Amino acid sequence: MEETTLNQFLRDEYLQLQKTIEDFDSKILNIKNWSATFGSATIGASFATHNVWVLITSILGGLCFWILETNWKTFQMAYYERNKELERFFAGEITGLKPFQIANTWFPKWQGYRGRLYYTVAWWRQVCLPHLVIIGFPVIVLGTVLVIWGVTLKYPF
Repeated sequence: MEETTLNQFLRDEYLQLQKTIEDFDSKILNIKNWSATFGSATIGASFATHNVWVLITSILGGLCFWILETNWKTFQMAYYERNKELERFFAGEITGLKPFQIANTWFPKWQGYRGRLYYTVAWWRQVCLPHLVIIGFPVIVLGTVLVIWGVTLKYPF
């Protein structure tokens, strides 16, 4: 492959990766918006209905959105490896880079985010907020209702 064509392919790949990484940020903000909307609505509904099951729904919803955002963050981070390779190529630090290798670097990197690293990402401040607040407030209210006031959960049917 001709060097100018190779450089053009790698340049296009780099620009596409940058756009993809930036698009993940907007999706992550949408997840935060959904979490805040759902959490505030269910917390408000629990106060209006005096129903502890709605608080439990709020807690579970916040947890689901937190897991979803952590997944999206690890998806985004898996693209950084190829992005770094391309930057090092254009800086002249490495040679012989092949174009169109996003999947070959993304999937192994993403698989590496299992286990402890996944939980580390989940506890990053930019990932766990606002979900931790959405989960924490109903837990405190539920604990107050159940322990201090002695209210018990009744089967809803």
